[in-house]
Amino acid sequence: MKKFYLTIVLFFLPLISLKCEENFSPSSSNQTLFEEKSPLFENPAESTFRSTFIKMTISLTALIVLLFLTFWLFKRLSRLRLHQANQLKNIKIIEKRMLSPKTCLYLIETEGEKVLMAESQLEVRPIHSFSLKAIKKTSE
Repeated sequence: MKKFYLTIVLFFLPLISLKCEENFSPSSSNQTLFEEKSPLFENPAESTFRSTFIKMTISLTALIVLLFLTFWLFKRLSRLRLHQANQLKNIKIIEKRMLSPKTCLYLIETEGEKVLMAESQLEVRPIHSFSLKAIKKTSE
């Protein structure tokens, strides 16, 4: 996350310095130094290009930030939905582990038993069943 903030700051640093140069009003003694460069900045095409470029980079940055926020929100909501569904139901999915892109293990709790199930592309089958009473006795 620190790298992301550093990237944003380094990306906008040149834009901020350009904005400061435009807002700088030299005193009368230094005005002769800037008169040589003034025809360069008075070109309307360059001024339009600069403002359009700044608007474009700000819009692009806003879209990227919005994209990251959307992914974060979806990830958080999916976790929250799974947790809430487990609170209200008799069958609870305690844990899900991906073994490969097409194979998962599920640890499911139902009616005082925990069942380890395997899901693959072809089938779903129980691997092992644990009784909660037996687990509590062995832990004591």
